[in-house]
Amino acid sequence: MNTPSTTPLLSVRDLRVSYGSGASANSVVHGIDFDIWPGEALGIVGESGCGKSTALLAAARLLPGNACVDAGSVRFGGRDLITANAKELRSVHGPEIGMLYQDTLRALNPVMKIGNQITEMLRAHDAKGNHRDTVVELLQSVGISEPGRRASQYPHQLSGGMRQRVMTAMSLALTPKLLMADEPTTGLDVTIQAQVLDLLRRRAIDHGTATIIVSHDLGVIANLCNRVVVMYAGRVVETGETEQIFADPQHPYTASLLSSVPRVDRSFSRLPFIVGRPPDAGALPPGCSFARRCPVATPECKLSVPPLRETASGGGSACIHDGVASDAGRFVVDAADADGEAHAHKTVKSDDSQSDAGSPIVVVRGLTRHYRVGRGGNRAILRAVDGIDLEIGRGEFLGLVGESGCGKSTLGRMLVGLEQADDGEVVLDGTSVSAARGRAARLMRQFSQMVFQDPRSSLNRRMTVAQHLEEALNNSGVPRSHRRDRMVELMEQVGLPVESLTRLPAQFSGGQAQRIAIARALAVSPTLLVADEAVSSLDVSVKGQVVNLLRDLQIDLGITVLFISHDLGVVRQVSDRVAVMYLGRLVEVRETAELFAAPRHPYTQALLSAAPLPDPVVERRRERIILTGDVPNPTDPPSGCRFHTRCQVGPSFDPDRSQCREEEPALQPDGRSTACHFAETVAVGDPVVIR
Repeated sequence: MNTPSTTPLLSVRDLRVSYGSGASANSVVHGIDFDIWPGEALGIVGESGCGKSTALLAAARLLPGNACVDAGSVRFGGRDLITANAKELRSVHGPEIGMLYQDTLRALNPVMKIGNQITEMLRAHDAKGNHRDTVVELLQSVGISEPGRRASQYPHQLSGGMRQRVMTAMSLALTPKLLMADEPTTGLDVTIQAQVLDLLRRRAIDHGTATIIVSHDLGVIANLCNRVVVMYAGRVVETGETEQIFADPQHPYTASLLSSVPRVDRSFSRLPFIVGRPPDAGALPPGCSFARRCPVATPECKLSVPPLRETASGGGSACIHDGVASDAGRFVVDAADADGEAHAHKTVKSDDSQSDAGSPIVVVRGLTRHYRVGRGGNRAILRAVDGIDLEIGRGEFLGLVGESGCGKSTLGRMLVGLEQADDGEVVLDGTSVSAARGRAARLMRQFSQMVFQDPRSSLNRRMTVAQHLEEALNNSGVPRSHRRDRMVELMEQVGLPVESLTRLPAQFSGGQAQRIAIARALAVSPTLLVADEAVSSLDVSVKGQVVNLLRDLQIDLGITVLFISHDLGVVRQVSDRVAVMYLGRLVEVRETAELFAAPRHPYTQALLSAAPLPDPVVERRRERIILTGDVPNPTDPPSGCRFHTRCQVGPSFDPDRSQCREEEPALQPDGRSTACHFAETVAVGDPVVIR
């Protein structure tokens, strides 16, 4: 996907966008420029609120009604889309420009079947023919198994990964010249993410499709893109070839951002992050917008806005200083390490907690949760959790990983009493809880609390922070006279000012809202905290702050944390042990360092192989295992080892390993082994690897 020497397919010049009108207008994009050529992939990166998505939507003329393009041009194929009328835009959207959104539930019509939605789009541009076969072919091309059956389902009946692939199929259905993708892999597990990226790469090769991808996942950018545009506070602060920017960033913000990325191939004592938050794009401070957070800023940085000037490598950087970016990146990492050391010195555990450390606080045996699905004669049993044995140590930080639909969230919800077990035993701190009803359910809620993925959905938007905490404290029996002091203590624990108590959830950023959700969970002084994808939608800087907070609370308060995530980089940094789940069963549970250094189960190998690294040179040379198809239907799991139908070293590779089809491998009761018949003989990463 090398950039050809032709006229740009899309050329954006001096684009300026604002929300609102008149005196209340809020300018959020401040004169940005970028180009993209046929067959090229361009990444736009930056923290939340930096104007990435707004710039993308403005270039496509898909801004919401309260937004306005104030100035600039967007030339596509010789036409200026800014001045194009509605008819001209309809002829462009679909056949020439495809759009792939992050929120698939909002982008897809909830009352229309998947096949009908794709057909409706096809007919809008080609009224002839029965498009059923085309729909099936499109769904098959994005790796959806049983495409005919899926076409007759509604969006809510598909997993998030499947909906994202449906959106990908729709956006590519008319073979557009340009695909605009807004966070297309956020919320996807690493194997589905690898499939989506591989599909986009193949479309560029086969059809010359150009791709603009907005993402806060720098591993995705390194894996797919030729060039990168870095945005901060509505401005472009750096541009250049991907390899050059990742190897030798020229702007302190870019270097700081790259230093904050959690990686599966290395570990930090503490996750680095950029201190502070981006300024309001509508009320920028004078001078360089990043100067207030920049560790290498000088007084001159605050005098005037630095222009984007050409660098020696051919890119551009909006910094008045040369050679300081690497210092900024090192400062971010060093500051995180120093903060970790300071926290370790002030943390003192009691003798009791030391003596109990590592003893099981949660013991589950044969835990099962099945659902009845379908209607009439088509009813079936969906085996979400199908016989789990696991122990979680007192004060342990346990990571739980696996693909979407493997039962991770269901297991977590069972441990907090939000789901009822059909069979098996749960022992919480020595007390057996056979089912989440009545007294048992109350005990589970007092013992364990949950932090959900989307804090804005889990918090009542009409209640202040104080009211959220008051409700939790009331349920936990804290005397009214002590509640104010306890609220202040909770605010201090999660790093928010006391003044936050009077504000509503909508008045906080995503990271701050997640801190409020954590404070609410801590209000009942739980022994176990279940964090279900609690940082998956946060950008790298905020993610580091929230993850470090969880780790600090785990150490300071002696609580146990079950951390459910598809972000393997974060899991590596914070977990003491990692449990890998597949189709309702645990397949590997080991110490974190051991598992990431030498994964023994083929499924774990595939997960780690699929995780992108923020290093384009390594990504280009790296061999990876790309699992094909979806997780098998949990209403009819395969016999024997449930992974054998997709296993890169199983019976489809070696016929002598027919045992995998016939006999289910057992995970040892201590929960520290691998459920694979050939774990002792299969080499790491061996043997069928797809580049």
